[in-house]
Amino acid sequence: MTILKFGFHNFLNAQPLLTTLRKREKEFGFQLVLGSPAKIAHLLNKGEIDLGMIPSVEYLRNKIRYRLLKHFAIISLGPVDTVLLILKKQPERVERIALDAHSMTSAELIKILFRNRFRNTVHYETISGDPAELLRSFDAVLIIGDKAFSARRRLSNQTIIDLSEEWFNQTGKPFVHAVLSVRKDIELGEPILDVLLETETRITESISNLSKMPFDSLGLTSKQCEDYFRNKIRYILDPEALEGLNLFEKFLS
Repeated sequence: MTILKFGFHNFLNAQPLLTTLRKREKEFGFQLVLGSPAKIAHLLNKGEIDLGMIPSVEYLRNKIRYRLLKHFAIISLGPVDTVLLILKKQPERVERIALDAHSMTSAELIKILFRNRFRNTVHYETISGDPAELLRSFDAVLIIGDKAFSARRRLSNQTIIDLSEEWFNQTGKPFVHAVLSVRKDIELGEPILDVLLETETRITESISNLSKMPFDSLGLTSKQCEDYFRNKIRYILDPEALEGLNLFEKFLS
């Protein structure tokens, strides 16, 4: 029997979804493949996985190849804490920005914001490394995911822009960071569809369980984790979120 390969990033924001998926993985005959958002996008694009939580920009640019599954997504409305642009000078004076190699959607969001609000003559370079070190050579650096928590603490003396908050201030819309998509040549059977539905319906329960424990490796208390899950991230791709996704697509074109 062919095992369905299901790609997912392993950031903190994914844990309320992965909690159920991990429990059902062996029972329902699919294999979780974990990696950065950019890695999952690459694997789905190359046909090396069958479905996955991919950066929204990957879905929007390849709609002809993917179907959107609306069971859940990674969404924010206002500050998100884990998509940060750290600057050593004011945005209007920025000339060089280091983009996180693990990101796709956030990198495009930066380009949109600079093009429409700050300045259009910015050089972007995709590079990985310690943000403090990168700021020696660049005017600003994009940090996404769990490492943004420590980066904010370490570089609190720098100017920090929460990109999700900036998007909301400019548009009044949610920002959809990642969506669940499947290749169009893949037919999903009832078992995996049941798992997706169960994952969706257990999000609140999973958040309650996860919020009882601190994430010491990230320097977060249980209270901070609960605030992040309940107030920073939305998981349901509702009509309001779809409006935000559609607006992002217009800015991309």
